[in-house]
Amino acid sequence: MTLFTLFEHKVQSTSRHHNVLIDKCAKTSMWAKALQHLGEMAQQKEESNTVTFNTTISACQRSNKWQRCLQLGSAIAQAEVESDTITFSAAISSLEKQGRWENALRQLGAAAESQVRSNTFTLAAMISACVKRGEWEGTLQLLGATSHSKVQSNTISCSAAISACEKGMAWEKALQVVGVMAKG
Repeated sequence: MTLFTLFEHKVQSTSRHHNVLIDKCAKTSMWAKALQHLGEMAQQKEESNTVTFNTTISACQRSNKWQRCLQLGSAIAQAEVESDTITFSAAISSLEKQGRWENALRQLGAAAESQVRSNTFTLAAMISACVKRGEWEGTLQLLGATSHSKVQSNTISCSAAISACEKGMAWEKALQVVGVMAKG
């Protein structure tokens, strides 16, 4: 009997069961089902946690449902559940895939306000969002910000910055990024 079948037969569920189901939904791009399980947890007064929300956000992110990711970001605060790097990275990645760099930048700001540290994946998603919009200056600012933080740029981030400079006809800046990569 699968977990989905157990729920269809009204077997008593726990937060852990819902988290497992939401994870399965995320891995199979069943974002609506993941949201349904999150809603059922609230109805049954089962405790949701950071993992519950992050997994649900990931399900929406994988299905390009960026609006849902932002709604879940608000819901996590209302539920008084702590956001973490994964929470913001998944939302930023979803926004990046849709070319919504302004929203992604707001999420990065919200992460900083919440004192949540960004990571290499967050940075790469932000830079990619800027590249898609031809925002080479923003790309370089983000890359430069890494030198003042504990987040390290990687080859992907630097390559994306070079690509942004190329698209913006800023070849001198692209050469500077190459120089930084060579030193790194």
